[in-house]
Amino acid sequence: MAVTLKKMSGVILEDTGIGANSLDTTGMCTLVKRSGNIVSQATGPTDRIVGASISETAFASDNQTVAQLPLNYRPKEVWAEYEMAVSGGTITVADEGKFFNLASADTVDGATETTTIGTTQLVMTKFISSTKCWFRIVNL
Repeated sequence: MAVTLKKMSGVILEDTGIGANSLDTTGMCTLVKRSGNIVSQATGPTDRIVGASISETAFASDNQTVAQLPLNYRPKEVWAEYEMAVSGGTITVADEGKFFNLASADTVDGATETTTIGTTQLVMTKFISSTKCWFRIVNL
């Protein structure tokens, strides 16, 4: 699964960290998290999303200690919107403006819908279908 950058304001920036061991971003853009200088895929509701990958690389299982190849990513930006898959829950156009968390890599958990930001990761900005919507990263 992958995310698609749909809309962004301002200048396109990028940041870099060492790609996590065995991370594969070949042919896709994925939401990422960062721990120190290691960048890996955001995969769940407790991950703090730092942006979306722009490198297309398959990293070795020892990349963090041997080659230390970089992963470039676009830092989260207030107005950037991403088209993402939705799993679980019953999503409708009435859910635009509500907050959600990731269920897994690049998939939103529709059952986590709430009207308060709390510790959520994403806000729905545009309803496409019950399985696909546009979201912004809100854990700024």
